[in-house]
Amino acid sequence: MPNQSIAPTFGYIKTKPWLANDFVVPKEVLSFTGMLSYQEKRMLYYLTLEWYSGQGAIADMGCFLGGSTICFAAALRQRGFTQPVIHSYDLFKLGEFERQKYFPDTPPNDLRTRAIFDENLRDYLDLINVHDGDVLDFPWSGGPIELLFIDIAKSYKVFDYILLHYFPSLTPMKSLLVMQDYLWGTGGPWHHVVMEKLSEYFSYQFDTEIASVVFRLEKDIPRHVLEQCLWITISPEEKIRLMDSAIEKLDTPQKKAYLMESKQLLVDGKDAFWGMHYHKL
Repeated sequence: MPNQSIAPTFGYIKTKPWLANDFVVPKEVLSFTGMLSYQEKRMLYYLTLEWYSGQGAIADMGCFLGGSTICFAAALRQRGFTQPVIHSYDLFKLGEFERQKYFPDTPPNDLRTRAIFDENLRDYLDLINVHDGDVLDFPWSGGPIELLFIDIAKSYKVFDYILLHYFPSLTPMKSLLVMQDYLWGTGGPWHHVVMEKLSEYFSYQFDTEIASVVFRLEKDIPRHVLEQCLWITISPEEKIRLMDSAIEKLDTPQKKAYLMESKQLLVDGKDAFWGMHYHKL
């Protein structure tokens, strides 16, 4: 049976214990190529090792080459898990940005990265259900989701889809939502606008200073409320108001600057087509 350790309190988690010098993280977790910061990797490993109960799934949405997946998988292995509780999603095909940044000289055949992911996670594939392709083709049917990691919502279409198909499986007072593009200027303004619109249902728990913000679901979200959060149903005026509200709540100038950059996408009208090219890869 997997180790069912007593989960730490949220008050303790807010102190960011994963940054303590005596919290040891396997080298393979920190050495994976990818887009996560040092603190993000330690945080995901910690949450899986010390907080995750095993009563729901881990949705790893936007795994790229496996940088987030290894954080979850290595912790689960250490705890003795042997069943595939991780659901990893990706197009597994490089866009131009990813090709130039990570494979400038020798890109994989057809720009496909699934084989690289499988090789990177070869010792952990028994813990993972891999969903290869556009996430819009994968409705959720795996029961409760305990940890929802979102690094895949590059367009409002994806965010809307996750909102309707994955948010309903979160458990109040338990499930954590990790928004990896929240403190990042070009991730898409829907992250901020919709989470601010849902502030009655989610609480901002902590962040990693750059990129990831972690929310906890406080109470069930009625279906009609989720439908009111679909991107095209929110007026331009309300989007700006909600964005300003999200900016005002942040505690450092740098964090505010990330959201100001995202707000500019709204002002310039770029949100309607932002990230849509990924659906055509």
